[in-house]
Amino acid sequence: RIIQEQLNNVIRHAEATRVSVSLISSQDRLLLLVADNGKGCDPAEGVKGVGIINMKTRASLHGASVVILSQPGEGFQLHVIFPLGGVMPA
Repeated sequence: RIIQEQLNNVIRHAEATRVSVSLISSQDRLLLLVADNGKGCDPAEGVKGVGIINMKTRASLHGASVVILSQPGEGFQLHVIFPLGGVMPA
């Protein structure tokens, strides 16, 4: 649902020509990264749309944190960091 919500945001707001979705795992965490080359925004002005709020709520239900990296004209990156409680099943 987090990926779906962010892709909807890209389609609706970013005016992007590219988007990438990555999952990167380590022993203690899983990183979800959704990045685009769209118009970006200034996070200091507050990124508080309903979609962002929903993603933060869903992430927090799993103990994850959300980091947003963006600047006007420089695209948008959504990082969701999920802690892993041990070894992932094979």
